[in-house]
Amino acid sequence: MQMLPKSAQLLEWIEQHEKGFLEGTMEYWVAYRIATCLEENLEDAQGIISAVSQLSKTKAPQGKQTLRFLSANVTSHRREIQTWISEQRPDAFALQELHLLGEQCTEAQINYDRDKWCTQVVPAFNTGKGTSGGVMIGARRHINMRQGPKFSLEGKGFHFGIFQGHDLAIGTVYLESGTGLEGEINSKILAELLVVIQAFSCKWFVSGDWNLTWEDLQDSTFPRLSRAGVVLPDQPTTTHGRTLDYALCSRELVGLVVATTTWDVPFRPHAAVLYQVEIGGLGTPVLRGPTFDKTWLEGTACADGEQGRAWHLVGETKPLVAPSSPAYPWLGRKRSYWGRLQLWVAQAADGRLSPKVIPALLSHLQQEDQDVEVEGVDVPALRAELAGILRRRQVVTSIMTVRRWLTGNDRDPCQGQARWPLYEKWAEAYVPRAPWDGARKGLASLDIALARLVRGEIQHHLRRQGVTLLLDLREFYEHVGLYQLIKEAQKHAFPPLILHHCIALYTHSRYICTEDTLAAPVQPTRGIIAGCPFAPGLSKLVMHPVMEPIHANPSLGHCDLYSDDSSFDVEGNSVTEVVHKSLEVWRHVKQAFLAQRLPISTDKSAWVCSSRAMEKKLAAQLGPENPKIQSCWRDLGVDSAGGKRRRVTIHRQRFSKAASRSKKLSQLATAGPARSKAARAGVESAATYGHQAVGLAPKRYLRQLTAAHNGGMTNGATEIVLDYRTETKPDPSALLVAQPLRSYVSVIARWPEALAVMLSTAFGGMCSKVEAHKEPWRIASGPIGATLCYLKDMGWKPLEPATWQIGDTRYHLTDPVQLEEVTRQVHYHWRLLRHDSISKLEAGEALQQGIDWTVGRKLLKKLPKLQSKALLAVWQGALRCGSKAWCSGCDTSLAGAPLVAVPVVEGSGVFHHAVLQAQRPREPFLTGLWATGQVLNDPELRYATDGSPGSTGDPRVWKMTWAAIAYKVQGDKITVVATAAGPVSGEQTVFRAEASALLFLVQHTAGDVDVTMDAKGVKTRVERWSLGKTSLDLFIPIREHGDRLRLHWIRSHQSLEQHCQEFGSLQPWRWFANAEVDKLAGDQANQARDPALEANLARSDADTKVVQRFLAERVALLFSYDKDQGPQVLFEGEMASVPKQSRPAGFSRKTIRKNKQRSEPVSSKETGDGPNKRDLLRDAVSNPPSGLGPLNTKAGLGLSVPDACSVYSKLISATKLKGSWPNRVWGTRA
Repeated sequence: MQMLPKSAQLLEWIEQHEKGFLEGTMEYWVAYRIATCLEENLEDAQGIISAVSQLSKTKAPQGKQTLRFLSANVTSHRREIQTWISEQRPDAFALQELHLLGEQCTEAQINYDRDKWCTQVVPAFNTGKGTSGGVMIGARRHINMRQGPKFSLEGKGFHFGIFQGHDLAIGTVYLESGTGLEGEINSKILAELLVVIQAFSCKWFVSGDWNLTWEDLQDSTFPRLSRAGVVLPDQPTTTHGRTLDYALCSRELVGLVVATTTWDVPFRPHAAVLYQVEIGGLGTPVLRGPTFDKTWLEGTACADGEQGRAWHLVGETKPLVAPSSPAYPWLGRKRSYWGRLQLWVAQAADGRLSPKVIPALLSHLQQEDQDVEVEGVDVPALRAELAGILRRRQVVTSIMTVRRWLTGNDRDPCQGQARWPLYEKWAEAYVPRAPWDGARKGLASLDIALARLVRGEIQHHLRRQGVTLLLDLREFYEHVGLYQLIKEAQKHAFPPLILHHCIALYTHSRYICTEDTLAAPVQPTRGIIAGCPFAPGLSKLVMHPVMEPIHANPSLGHCDLYSDDSSFDVEGNSVTEVVHKSLEVWRHVKQAFLAQRLPISTDKSAWVCSSRAMEKKLAAQLGPENPKIQSCWRDLGVDSAGGKRRRVTIHRQRFSKAASRSKKLSQLATAGPARSKAARAGVESAATYGHQAVGLAPKRYLRQLTAAHNGGMTNGATEIVLDYRTETKPDPSALLVAQPLRSYVSVIARWPEALAVMLSTAFGGMCSKVEAHKEPWRIASGPIGATLCYLKDMGWKPLEPATWQIGDTRYHLTDPVQLEEVTRQVHYHWRLLRHDSISKLEAGEALQQGIDWTVGRKLLKKLPKLQSKALLAVWQGALRCGSKAWCSGCDTSLAGAPLVAVPVVEGSGVFHHAVLQAQRPREPFLTGLWATGQVLNDPELRYATDGSPGSTGDPRVWKMTWAAIAYKVQGDKITVVATAAGPVSGEQTVFRAEASALLFLVQHTAGDVDVTMDAKGVKTRVERWSLGKTSLDLFIPIREHGDRLRLHWIRSHQSLEQHCQEFGSLQPWRWFANAEVDKLAGDQANQARDPALEANLARSDADTKVVQRFLAERVALLFSYDKDQGPQVLFEGEMASVPKQSRPAGFSRKTIRKNKQRSEPVSSKETGDGPNKRDLLRDAVSNPPSGLGPLNTKAGLGLSVPDACSVYSKLISATKLKGSWPNRVWGTRA
């Protein structure tokens, strides 16, 4: 339609009707627009029609949408409650006081699920005499309720459900009856509820049985702090005439909620309350961009048949189809099939799969849908195997089968890792095509940095010139082009299914939300998401076209890539040669990154040169826009100085950070294991990260830091603290040596064969320099230098880069077993140094062989807190004598000497397990088929393994024993046909005992082996990808037979009922097998124990316990000393000072002091008051432990100076202790 040819008719129509148009109406605007277009000779008929169509679109009127929410205290949940709820036809409901425990809750949820309810439950509390509390919230499935915040305390609490489609949170609450707001439980529940409500960004509504009236709740600050409005029912909700059931909600909802009470309920004394919430106006407003119709509408004639002046537009507006839940969208038959299967697997894993479901699962597996397929999975074979297992009613085995088929291991496929094996297979195949890639399995960023430092050391020692370009990109992930990514992924055969999901994720609409308003969606065209697990692999594809041509450049010596951090090494014989090569490589690098539109961050990039001459000549060729030349730069978290010298700039920053964290941790005043764990995770890790690159002086910093956070006192001995904790944690000095040695071996093992000669030449020269230098740490410049310095400090001799000599034994470090032994030797070396340091402390000569902490460690857990602190101070020698202390027995001053100490019992020390084991040689104990030397290869045989130290909790007398049995299954029982048991070699741990039993099995069986075991750690070590670092002498031969091992873990020390409840009732014979092998291991271990040795240890421990308890009590009294009571210890000729409260002030005090006569302190008993701390101390010393006799109380610590040397003689004779005791009581130490 055109306007200009009909201009006369249009103008005539406007003149005729313009008087009837009101300004601001659509008719007025149309007439004005037509006149304007005709005046300016514009043709805009279609624009006017489009505008009219947009303005005339109106939303269809929507009726009020109401959500019916039913809340009731049902007193006790019964099946008829569910029937009653269905009859009320609510959209959602909440129940309080269920009195259902865990299994009962599960059964109730299953019943509600059958009626198409989605429920969430807080179980009741078992009081011992019954149950208390319990709440439930539920909604129809189509409403899409997901679980929200919850909190429970002894069955009382609250639970929220989030209704995603309405931007609304609805919850139920149940408080304790009879305690009001002041009750401990109610106050905690309301405090948690307040925090949850304040955190909501949506409207909220919570109802239930508050067990207090609204007036009582209104008197508190809860309504004001929560900014809540109240919704009260129309009548009382209990038969007592009180209103205890009501609701609180956001103030915006108060006018949208109506509460109605109903007494047509199958319970008493509460009524049900039905809340009707108008939710039509709820939701988040969305800013919408302008919309335009793509279809132009033509005008129609008026009713009189003449040319019309307007258009009659007929439109119809319909709502969109209601979407399904965002969490459970319908994605077709494939996803539906595997979704149902995954749900059943998850239920079976949680023990919630009913046996009635198994026929349905079998039918599910027998479907012959041709379109149901999974990439990389043979679906028909999986179905056949699962169906066969289920027919044998082996539910647990079927679960493992599904996980093995879907994920390649026993992990839950619900954790989003079903496609990870497919990606790992591609990554493994990609490694040969990208030799520059360092972000691959088995390597860390530190390994790449250490290898570069080793190359710098060799280069510097051989006097070759070199330059390293350390390059970083600016916002790498955000600049990745998706088109180029897809192109490279197709080129390198990246799994298409994974690529499809990743691209769909990266290109999905992004929304900006601010002030409860969503902006229009943004469609990204570039960038990958950093949180995606496949992002590191896809980044390799992006960098491949950059790195591939650079790697082939003949001027480049070596290049590395770790994510977006790349490095390029250039090497040559002269400065000029290296500068020319470096500039050529730099031009090539810039062109390659520019072609891929990846911006280089010059601020984070740098050139690192091997000499000053190189820096000067290269600087003359570089412009201001290029990366700067630095003498030292951060390379993947460590200092890189081109091999010139050992730089610790970054490490000093880490020391400062560790010191700052240590100070903050000390200010928190935490103690015990919590402080030790926090220090290890936050302080020690910050101080030691990257130390493998430069080496550390172990005695300088970390030892004191570790001791301070593990109970060390200001004046205490650091070595004592470290020795006390080494039973569970290694010595930090040994750790700081063992870790660099392992990193060094890792670099040497991956060293290229082409450069092996250069490595050997440089290593030999560096060994000579370090051996001849008086202070070798001054010439160490990298990992090799630090390693050689460590070896010299320990007295070890390096023969070759991977061959060392320790004593008379040579160790080849490329052998994992020998490397483990070398690491053990490191820890042994530092243990000897620690014991030597302890023996050189005052009165510590008897501690050269170590300290037995068994009694002290147990005593610390039983003593009161103050006495535990006192005993720690005793051990560390943290208490010192005053300036007047004197020992008449030795005729020496004790000023500044340690006050008290732990007695040393003869024979105490480190009772090494191997020493005790050697006292009685043991041979393997074999019966049945194994006794004849047979290698068992019967498919009907099954096996079980276990390890045990015997029925004793004292690790000093453990006789670690492994055991294995072979048996046949007969129904639910077993018949044992062979047994074996024997001692454990090496370190005496239960873990090694379990592994030794498994090693015996693989050596004495053939074919597939089904093994039942209760050692989950051993099973994991056998099946996981990495080999590990300990017990390699056992696990290397075991893993060689890993393809024929079928390991099944069960939990030990359970009853048969508990086992069937956790693992299912289809294989009870595994429980009998585990019990049988556990008994065998325990019996064999007990037979090997030495009763005489254990009796001697028990007597010695009892004596030591008496003395240590006495010392703890005495020092605890000193800790409780109060200055206002005067000194607790008096020397001859001194008198007690007057308490501050009774002292006169000013001139009077001076006058009294001149006339005061010396007098003995007055006991509180004489004044008629109760005993004070001085009296308690005097009583404790005057009445020592049984057999010690009276002690003189005239001198320090309640002991007279002349009698000080005889005190421990009395203790020894009284407790029958024997051993080397120092003459000076104050200097004694353990």
